[in-house]
Amino acid sequence: MEKKFNRTLVTSALPYANGGVHIGHLAGVYVPADIYVRYLRLKKQEVLFIGGSDEHGVPVTIRARKEGITTQEVVDRYHNLIKKSFEDFGISFDIYSRTTSKIHNKFASDFFRTLYDNNKLVEKTEEQFCDEVTGEFLTDRNIVGTCPRCGKEYNDTIPALGHDWGEWQSNGNDTHSRICTRNSGHKETVNCSGGTATCQAKAVCAVCRHEYGQLGTHSFTAETVEEQYLKSAATCTEKAVYYRSCATCGLSAKDTAEEAVFETRALGHDWGKWQSNGDGTHTHVCTRDDTHKETVSCSGGTATCVEQATCKDCGGKYGEKDAANHTGAKKWTTTKTTHEQKWSCCGEITVAKEAHTFGKWVVTEKATSRKDGEKTRTCEVCDYVETAKIPATGTSPKTGDDSHIGMWAGILCVSLAGIIVLVVLYKKKHKK
Repeated sequence: MEKKFNRTLVTSALPYANGGVHIGHLAGVYVPADIYVRYLRLKKQEVLFIGGSDEHGVPVTIRARKEGITTQEVVDRYHNLIKKSFEDFGISFDIYSRTTSKIHNKFASDFFRTLYDNNKLVEKTEEQFCDEVTGEFLTDRNIVGTCPRCGKEYNDTIPALGHDWGEWQSNGNDTHSRICTRNSGHKETVNCSGGTATCQAKAVCAVCRHEYGQLGTHSFTAETVEEQYLKSAATCTEKAVYYRSCATCGLSAKDTAEEAVFETRALGHDWGKWQSNGDGTHTHVCTRDDTHKETVSCSGGTATCVEQATCKDCGGKYGEKDAANHTGAKKWTTTKTTHEQKWSCCGEITVAKEAHTFGKWVVTEKATSRKDGEKTRTCEVCDYVETAKIPATGTSPKTGDDSHIGMWAGILCVSLAGIIVLVVLYKKKHKK
């Protein structure tokens, strides 16, 4: 019975990190592996596709020597290039690493240590081709000449060591040189380059770090708002104009070939208070320039029947009165026979003078035999009240009528006094 795997690990050959990948690499190794991985993924199987750059070996050191750089610079450059090439071509690695990574170093060391501890490795000494100058062991493709033992011809050409250049040194004449540490007769001289000259300092060479060339021109790019750079001052309506200055040394562009300038905004008007012109308009004058005036029509406020509107800006009166906008109240002027109504604010008559229109008399106090009564009636228009007397009736009071009890008491007292006087006189007469 066929055994079914729960997981599948797919790996592929590790490309040397001494150059880019080409179509042969893709067609022979990586595209077939990628097709197989994609097939397993479509079948919903668990698969892990791993690859990486081989950063060890003679090919890497040869490339570094040929380009005059370190082996680390070589592997960093080509690892990133190879990885990006795979990504651009769509090779779907789950992990694409490198042999200089910490995890690879530990895993490989543990792997071979386990083999060694279990006596799975055989230690022996053997002869290999070696470059006596560099101390490197060589593969067949790096050997040239005839084998002294078997007579085999090796026609591949091993790359030259290349120059081991020292540091660039300035020659003081806008050039710099470097000398090969392997052969002092090999010298390279080139012009200084890089850096930027200013009006105060020459350019500094990006290679030898020494000054070279001439001072640069002024860079009139700075915009500094200071009195020393002022060309023309700002006014209410005109912008201020300033000379640009050198961004390095601060020199003004005035009297230079460029005379570069820049502008700032105008000051704007500083208007004084609005003053009424007495004709329905008002004017204000700029405090910076009294020739700048502005006149507009008055506005705001509310006219009444007795006053014009008051302008909200200048406070002056303007326009016509509004006869319909009364501020007072309607008041009546009455006599015994007539009434008239006017507005208290302007005296406008609202009800012309006319006779009262009285309602019926109403008794407010009844008359008695000896006392007058009172009655009133009210005008139905102005509410004026007229009062009139009701004459006393003049009829003696009936039994039980006590309306004149005081008068009767007085008469009784006078009668009693008269009787007493008569009695007294009588007694005096008979005593004699």
